[in-house]
Amino acid sequence: MTPVFKCDDRPKSAQVIEGSFSFGGQQVPGDTAISYTIKRAQEVTGLGKTKLYELINSGELPVVEVDDRTLVLDEDVRALLARRRVIRGGNGTAPLTEPAARRAARETRLAKPIAALGLGTRARNALLEDGVGYVGQLVQKSEEDVLATPGIGLVALDEIKAALAHHKLRFDMRFADWRPPADSDQGG
Repeated sequence: MTPVFKCDDRPKSAQVIEGSFSFGGQQVPGDTAISYTIKRAQEVTGLGKTKLYELINSGELPVVEVDDRTLVLDEDVRALLARRRVIRGGNGTAPLTEPAARRAARETRLAKPIAALGLGTRARNALLEDGVGYVGQLVQKSEEDVLATPGIGLVALDEIKAALAHHKLRFDMRFADWRPPADSDQGG
């Protein structure tokens, strides 16, 4: 006997089908959604609309387009979440999630010696004399602190600010857990 499917009167983004059917080789109860609108995918995943579109545009989350509707398959949502899943603890290493990858990139930028900023000799030497050998030490200072450094004037301050901005950094950043690399001298 062929199952009879009947849609309820909820909005299209929340409709379910009564009955059961075969999908992907498995018997699926009719009250299980097999696809979501973008709005419903937001609700199901807890991700924002912008993030969902980023994942779609990058190819990480495939979509199905039917007429003027963009749908995301439930199995693709589940696969995305499984790929992004990070299990904390244990003795294995967890894959880098996007925030962890950003943190690692930040750590790399902060551990660079001051010389990597491409500052002029006067500004670089003044910072080194003041005990600032790494970018991570510099970004935790205020503009006033740097300006109070002997040998740093307004021109050098502007040069330093431009170099930091080029690396997507600025003064007054706070990283309680960051420490200068222990295996080298003061970044000169």
